Amino acid sequence: MTCVGISGWILCAGFLVAGSLLTKVGRERKIAEGTYESRQGARGPENVWGAGLFPALIAIALASFQLIPNIPSTWINVIRVGYTAALATKMWDTTASEVGKAYGSATILITTLSSVPRGTEGGVSVEGTAAGTAASLIVALLSWSFDALPGVLSVPIIVTAATIANIVEAVIGSTLQGSYQLSNELVNVINTFTGAALSMGLSAVLSSLSQ
Repeated sequence: MTCVGISGWILCAGFLVAGSLLTKVGRERKIAEGTYESRQGARGPENVWGAGLFPALIAIALASFQLIPNIPSTWINVIRVGYTAALATKMWDTTASEVGKAYGSATILITTLSSVPRGTEGGVSVEGTAAGTAASLIVALLSWSFDALPGVLSVPIIVTAATIANIVEAVIGSTLQGSYQLSNELVNVINTFTGAALSMGLSAVLSSLSQ
């Protein structure tokens, strides 16, 4: 991912480290309730492709577009926003899930608002939602501080897109995932795609309005 620069590497590595650490938060409670990740929380190949496929594709797209002569800088900036948004979206998801399972005081199913056990697909909690939003904000602010985003207005765009994407994921988890036997990895790909696509679309609109 040299095409996304050192900042891209730092963000990606930071996500992997943070994801592993978050899995261990509230470990005893998760084990007792049967919500602890398999392999004692260690990440496997399926986790990597589920979380990293779309960020990797965006990085490849960024490298490819940079080879095109006289390509508008706006296009490059929009893709850069998409890369950070994909990572921020997945960081939102991982943080919300792990914090919610560890500290969620009340978990509700997003489609019916009925109470469900912690760790239920499509279940959300105030604690998890707040933590997920904060995590995506941190990723976006780090990316901006590394000068990997076109401007500070990209930060709220990324956080908004990540939040919407995870609402969509929760809806999928409570409806389609069980009915159609969708794997968590496939849902993760849909999640990161949605967050990246939304942020890129919003960024493109903002750029066109500012010209």
